[in-house]
Amino acid sequence: MADEKWHKVREIFDAALHRKPEERREFIREACRDDEVLLAEVESLLTSLDSAENFMETPAVAEVADAFGGNGKKLEKGNVIGHYEIVEPIGTGGMGEVYLAKDQILDRQVAVKILNEELSSDEANLSRFIREAQAASALNHPNILVIHEIGACEDAHFIVSEYIAGKTLREVLKEKTLNVSEVLDVSIQIATALGAAHEARLIHRDIKPENIMIRPDGFVKVLDFGLAKLVEHKNKSILGLNESALEQNHTAKGIIMGTVNYMSPEQAKGEDVDERTDVFSLGTVIFEMIAGQTPFAGDSVSDTFANLINAEPQPLIHFRTDLPDDLQRIVSKMLRKNKDARFQTMKGLLADLKDLKENLTFDEKLERSGSLGAYPTQSMKTTTNDAVFHITDRLPSFSIRKAAPVGIIIVLAAAVFFGVRLWQTRSPASVPGQVSEKRLTVEGGATRAVISQDGRYAAVAQNGAVRLFDLQNGSERILVPASKDIRITTIAFRPDGAVIYFGSRQMAGTVASLFSVPVDGGEPVKILDDIYGAVSFSPDNKKVAFVRRYPELNEFALLNADADGSNINKLASSRLPNRFDGTLAWSPDGSKIACVTVSVEGGFHYTIAKVDASTGSVDFVPDKRWTNINSIVWLADSQRVLLAGQDEKSVNLQVWRFDTNTGESSRITNDLFLYESISGTPDGRSIVAVKVRQSSHVWMLGDQQIQLTGGFDNYDGVSGLSWSTDGNIFYHSRANGRDAIWRMQIDGSQATEITPDTAGGFAVSPDGRLLVFQAKQSEDHLGLQLMNLLDGSQRSLTESVTAMAPAFFPDGKRLVFGLYDKKLEIFEVSVNKGQPKVLNDEYRAAMEPIVSPSGRFIAFVFNRTQQGKTEDGIAVVADESKQIVSSHPVKVTTGSRYEEPAIQWSADESAIYFIQIDNSVSNIMKLKLSDGTVSKVTNFADGRIFNFAVEPGGKRMLIARGLVERDATLLQLDQPM
Repeated sequence: MADEKWHKVREIFDAALHRKPEERREFIREACRDDEVLLAEVESLLTSLDSAENFMETPAVAEVADAFGGNGKKLEKGNVIGHYEIVEPIGTGGMGEVYLAKDQILDRQVAVKILNEELSSDEANLSRFIREAQAASALNHPNILVIHEIGACEDAHFIVSEYIAGKTLREVLKEKTLNVSEVLDVSIQIATALGAAHEARLIHRDIKPENIMIRPDGFVKVLDFGLAKLVEHKNKSILGLNESALEQNHTAKGIIMGTVNYMSPEQAKGEDVDERTDVFSLGTVIFEMIAGQTPFAGDSVSDTFANLINAEPQPLIHFRTDLPDDLQRIVSKMLRKNKDARFQTMKGLLADLKDLKENLTFDEKLERSGSLGAYPTQSMKTTTNDAVFHITDRLPSFSIRKAAPVGIIIVLAAAVFFGVRLWQTRSPASVPGQVSEKRLTVEGGATRAVISQDGRYAAVAQNGAVRLFDLQNGSERILVPASKDIRITTIAFRPDGAVIYFGSRQMAGTVASLFSVPVDGGEPVKILDDIYGAVSFSPDNKKVAFVRRYPELNEFALLNADADGSNINKLASSRLPNRFDGTLAWSPDGSKIACVTVSVEGGFHYTIAKVDASTGSVDFVPDKRWTNINSIVWLADSQRVLLAGQDEKSVNLQVWRFDTNTGESSRITNDLFLYESISGTPDGRSIVAVKVRQSSHVWMLGDQQIQLTGGFDNYDGVSGLSWSTDGNIFYHSRANGRDAIWRMQIDGSQATEITPDTAGGFAVSPDGRLLVFQAKQSEDHLGLQLMNLLDGSQRSLTESVTAMAPAFFPDGKRLVFGLYDKKLEIFEVSVNKGQPKVLNDEYRAAMEPIVSPSGRFIAFVFNRTQQGKTEDGIAVVADESKQIVSSHPVKVTTGSRYEEPAIQWSADESAIYFIQIDNSVSNIMKLKLSDGTVSKVTNFADGRIFNFAVEPGGKRMLIARGLVERDATLLQLDQPM
């Protein structure tokens, strides 16, 4: 749009805003008269205003218009301003002309920006121009333009900066398409610069390709802090801390700052902005580097405003197929319209960008270094297209003909170690052939996935809806619409593929009902109430099997019924020490039903029971000890099954083939993701699963939010997190490819692995001298091990029990812990060893004990049944009397991959903190013990908190926080099993 036309739009639009809403339409029609183009532009802008929630009350688009140009003083070659001799013009900014000049005193090339005459006559603009120099000169960072001087001469105001030989990112993008590595390299450098600015409490507010210079050597410089302002510290105090008062230079309410295509939604609305607006603008730049266009660009400025506020960007995979999934995840999070749902700090974003860069670089070096084609391979696809890479079952060979540089030797050593890890964790037998992968969903939120026996359809429960995918023609549709109050608990095809059954329950409920809906569509019909877990059908389509829970009997029963829900019949019942967990599958020959069981005999583990479908007799398979089994499906021979399982040697749920007669197992997948809710065709060639990536980093909350750990798939802090009074932080991590306890300083430095191969759950004595952790003490038991951190010596603290979740008393002489036996109970034991004593046996299931700061009370999470009703909550026991002194029915979220909730005492013992999830977002809550009221402590808009620990004294908090991303994927083998 021409400048004069845009000025006319601005004038009419501004004038319209000074009229009552009901008068605006008539006014702009009169003002535009016969100019249909002008009328369309103003109406479009006004429509965007009307449709945007909380849009700016008195927006002024003058800042945008001013950036389009203005009358400025033109300098010629040879002109001198101050002691700078003009060489040539090199650019025009929104606030002034930029020239290459020679510093006559220091004999160096510099860049001189001269403020436009139109702007220099305005005191506010002049102040902002001066503030640019002050802001940028305060930043001493290699990726930020260096400011040498600010001055005035002959009524002209100017800034002198270093001269950068190179091209703007805009010029680079016009010349070529950047590959993924180049995109990440540029993005990391920009994020590094912005992170330094944010540390100095400055935000840029105008990140765009024109303000990013790239030198010939690839070094990036961020320019033009002309719109920078002081940031009001947004990291609100928690746990009763006082907040420091910080000064802030506010932009007038409603003034739009920045360039339209790269604005954040809050900028467009004229709202207060903070460093998260730079996160959004950088996300827009990264999107453009990949897609070749900005995510919200419209045909006009008003269209762009409307898209920015109302529209969602297209997935990057629509533009490029060579992108890693994590890059899509990162950019999507940067571009979220709700700033609370974006990366909250540039440091957090930078950690993810660096991790992705390192991962890709390592993969590239590994591919270049190893002779991957020399041996038979089993392959898994890890990208979103149809390409396949291979992981060898044998170690790759290396040939070094000459003395190699140290760096190369390190890379090769790392590659050898990585190969050894994969080779060591392979199962004794491998499924032959290649496995390719195709993602069915990319938005996250998938919880269940199932494939029809003929392989034509896949159904996915995602964000409360059921989606049906036609795998033959690639189409998809919503079969069951989403409801925010409903959770889909299970999903299954009838064997003939004509009907889908799904379990549904209220978000706040515990009991699910079973519904059916035809594949061709229709209204769901209720079949059964009170189902627990999965359902499975007899091969003749006539019967359905399911588990029902009887809390008053502490019983889990396997039942069957007619397909319409009538004629319910109990086949078998179970109780601890071996009980059905609700995961089951009816064999293709109809003779038996495989039921996954939870066992506490000989240590907590999972196994498979085969129940005779006619008599109900139970036969356990040969003893294969699984740490976890999530789902199961029979293969055609009614002897072998596919399952999502984790054994004692693997670190995550993977897809396995398992022989129920011989106990022989073969792994199909072998990566760092989790696989849940698997389903397969009878020949095993097509498998759908929910693929889960769970990431977690340790953060410190207090006056600031500080990220202490980084890296991919380490599960930092998820299974254990603790302070000690000697200035150390202890946390559970998988950073070395194994479960281990680590120690670091409170600033995140000097991270050191303390003890490897721990199963999760540990405690550090208040003086930092003793560490108690859960460890495998025999084939049958996970006991508590005591380590002296001063000399490294160890001894067992408990024997012949399956102990978990220890917690010290303040004096460091006693502990409480959870115990799996015939029921979940809490015990206490002396560190000098002795017979554990039960703390209180009033509750049927008690776990995660925590001792109050004074040692007078122990709180724990409970699950109990009274008068036929199940109740979850937090109870408090007095240490001296061992009696329950208070009990509160609250829902405590399980955050850990080991299914353990986390609770913490307040420093004054008046409250207990716990984790709670709402719409897949978790926050720390505070339970006030005096009246049972619950309030929110943190206010995150996205992400998951898996664990947390309050500092002794209550001033700061550690949290293990990250993401759980769940998408349905189709695995296809090139030959039957």
